[in-house]
Amino acid sequence: MNGPIATGERSNAGTDQANELWPALGTTSDGTATGLTGFAHRARLDAQSVVIHRSVNGSAPKVACANLNVDKYSDVALAGTSQLLPAATPDYTSLTATADLVRGLDGMTSLHVAAAGLKAGMTYPTHLHNRPCSVQSGGGHYLRDKNAAASEANEIWLPLTAVTGGSVDATANFQHTAAADARSVVIHDSASAPANARLACIDLK
Repeated sequence: MNGPIATGERSNAGTDQANELWPALGTTSDGTATGLTGFAHRARLDAQSVVIHRSVNGSAPKVACANLNVDKYSDVALAGTSQLLPAATPDYTSLTATADLVRGLDGMTSLHVAAAGLKAGMTYPTHLHNRPCSVQSGGGHYLRDKNAAASEANEIWLPLTAVTGGSVDATANFQHTAAADARSVVIHDSASAPANARLACIDLK
């Protein structure tokens, strides 16, 4: 594919074969060749063409180009309803929440959470996790770049600040296409002991 196609979110990395997608055509004896190559990388929307080069005295002029047309599929939408976790007892037994996650074809991810049964004026750390609720109450935090350290900037967070009555309705958009391991949304209690105990988990299906 013409131009650097970086791994993860590192689209400003240097140009080299290891940082691009090079389909292998193999050898040919009659002028025709075919090939199928897989890559451990989700190609972004700027992967727009495949270019065939030929090698001439150390240079690589372009001899053919094929456009990659993007099919007009719908955005991928996931949703779920909360289930309470042990730390919700006794203070949050009336907590209910829903979540919607949309993976846009434009490379954006939108996360919406609506909740009730919280304490007015308190902010609850809420973010994507990488396991379903049935596995370790959501597992670990979802990471945008699996090769980088865990941090709020490398995760998808949507802190919830409850208004009068204990409800909240929040949405945030992220310049990132959530991968398949964005499996659940976990609402934490910032005031509990131990800190950040998990109050509720929402499977995204």
